[in-house]
Amino acid sequence: MFRPVRFEGRWTVFSRVSRASLVTAILVCVTILSLVPLSSVAPKKLPIGLPLAAVNGPQRTIFILVKFSDQSNTTKPSQVASTLATMNNYYYEDSYGTTSFQTSISPMGPGWYTLPSPMSYYGTDTASTDNQLVDDGLRAAFNSGVDLSQFKFATLVHAGNDEAMTHLASDIHSFTIQGYVFSTGPLTSIKISTSVVSESDPVGVYAHESGHLLGLPDLYDVTGRIDPTNNFLGYWEIMALGEWNPNNGLPCPGTSPCPGTYPALHSSWSKMQLGWLASGQSCSATTSGICTVQSGTAANITLQNLEQPTSGVQALKIPIAFNKDGTMTYYLLEMRAKLGTYDRYLPFPTTYPDAGVLIYDVNESIPAGHGSIRLIDAHPGGGLDDAPFGPCFSPCASENTFADQPNYVKVIITSTSPTAYSITVDRTAAPALLLQINTSPGSTGVLVSIDGVNKTSDSTGQVRMPVRYGPHTIYVQSRIPLTVGSATVTVGLANAFASWDDGATTNPRGVSVVKDTFLTAIYRVTVEPSIPTALVAFGIFGVILTAVLLHRHRSRRGKANLAMSQGQVISPVPSVITMPTGSSRPIPQRDLDKEGLLPGNDSFARQSVDHTQSADGP
Repeated sequence: MFRPVRFEGRWTVFSRVSRASLVTAILVCVTILSLVPLSSVAPKKLPIGLPLAAVNGPQRTIFILVKFSDQSNTTKPSQVASTLATMNNYYYEDSYGTTSFQTSISPMGPGWYTLPSPMSYYGTDTASTDNQLVDDGLRAAFNSGVDLSQFKFATLVHAGNDEAMTHLASDIHSFTIQGYVFSTGPLTSIKISTSVVSESDPVGVYAHESGHLLGLPDLYDVTGRIDPTNNFLGYWEIMALGEWNPNNGLPCPGTSPCPGTYPALHSSWSKMQLGWLASGQSCSATTSGICTVQSGTAANITLQNLEQPTSGVQALKIPIAFNKDGTMTYYLLEMRAKLGTYDRYLPFPTTYPDAGVLIYDVNESIPAGHGSIRLIDAHPGGGLDDAPFGPCFSPCASENTFADQPNYVKVIITSTSPTAYSITVDRTAAPALLLQINTSPGSTGVLVSIDGVNKTSDSTGQVRMPVRYGPHTIYVQSRIPLTVGSATVTVGLANAFASWDDGATTNPRGVSVVKDTFLTAIYRVTVEPSIPTALVAFGIFGVILTAVLLHRHRSRRGKANLAMSQGQVISPVPSVITMPTGSSRPIPQRDLDKEGLLPGNDSFARQSVDHTQSADGP
């Protein structure tokens, strides 16, 4: 039952108190803000997705065999199992023994799951039909009792052919959907990345799509217009055309292995994304994985082959510039050789000693599949089979040197062996320039880090440091004390980093120094999101609220005493009176709504698809 007396009393107290003290309202806002972390309201840079989390250990994957009303399977589950065993061997070799695919097949009997629509429907290869194919395949396994939540990935193996091989529109093109959300009930679902391959696909397609499951993008020309001939990387990387090695043009089946049966291993770029090669280290005698040669330095490195596990250096990174979006442009060098089970079918011409150095031009600001990573051709013109640098035999002209004069980079191959090349990288010609960091509002003693070297701002709020031409990483102290006159505010407020004067908002950040460079870090006064701040604010609020209530109480008691001294009688005012007719509907003693003592009548109240490149191009 609604009781006007209780509601009116509470509303009146709150209304009067809040109107009586603007300071109280302000303190409430400050208290709330003090509890909100700055990171929750600060602008965030969207993640670019790479590098990925390190991939290692068994990757539990279910392979679901499906057929259609208009297309039956011609492959037995045992044949699929044989292909999966080969794929597992591929990844074990590719990852230096750190990663494998732990696979299960469903169903294992002779009868494959029949999907509700014909192959001709799914073969239209639209985003809608691709998603429907994945959902129908997962649903078939789920309805048969398969617990899909026990698997990290899923792959549908469908009856019929792969459009990437036949170029027939009625066939289904292999593809992968990352993070597919599959409904397991009215209010439940699971997220499972899922690939689709054909029963007729070679292991190269299985391994390529599994690379997508691990998070790698397509590295060939997905547009078919930028570099349709060489597809940026040729046959040197499985995420490009290398899934179809050996690409020898010989009849299949024949005396030579069929295309796609010995795919190229992943490049050093892909292995870096997957965490199979450690990066970010300076080059030294004890460095392993990928080492970095910074501007203004030189290094002599023995570059080990990429195929075999080793404790030495297997790739070189040469940073060139930071892009406007914070990503980087750099060169990546690796030594490839016809070693191991799969790379022995790399496309080295007969004029090569089955080994050479590949140099990649990487620009992380370009979308994958649009030329984000390109292979530099040591012998421009024609294909990329002769792209490696190093010795070769007539009529091939040996190219032992690569130079990028505008960026002061020179690479020289000094000696070779079947398993390792000795390389000199010289960047000492890069000029010395000035990098000055200003801290606004010019605080003294602010921490500034340039390429990991820590400095503190001087009395003018500056840090000046000579650097070499090229990319550098800088960081400024994220919060500095707030001073008012000669006093320092220790609780509640601080100067927090807001942005740079060139518009950048990340800290730390990269900057390409091509001339004397001056940057200012801008700070703004903010409320510190801390428990002490909240306690102080609540304490102040409580003191003021108590004072206001005591003042009101004493004021009313004073008025009552004054009235009594003047002979007035104050009697309690009834909240409601009973209607003369006997109705139980309460009638207000006075028009409370007009007096502003009662409130008004308020009422309270799918996904991106990665496609496999065709055997002979898009």
